[in-house]
Amino acid sequence: MCTVRLYITMASAALLACGARSYDWAPTRTTIDSLLPPGTLAPRVVTVLDSLAFIHNAFSGPSSVLRARKREPPSPALVYSTLLLTIRFDSAERLQQRTWSQAFTGP
Repeated sequence: MCTVRLYITMASAALLACGARSYDWAPTRTTIDSLLPPGTLAPRVVTVLDSLAFIHNAFSGPSSVLRARKREPPSPALVYSTLLLTIRFDSAERLQQRTWSQAFTGP
């Protein structure tokens, strides 16, 4: 009886986790793309990321890489979507390249 209850609980949790729709990051990506075109200076990049509530490492100077992430708003889903952003700067501290990825994590 206990084993059956365990299987039912695990199956329910899996259905809830897999049945949740993925968070739509398109508006956030569009905003970042419009506010941070290539060539944007590093202090502006950091300010924009802070204003959009991204968690990121500290800027470490010319030719560096800034990694930022933002988790979807709280939801009843068991699996969360996290937007990962990697920004590369050139030797003049200007935005050179942006790379996006998405990760799925638990609570």
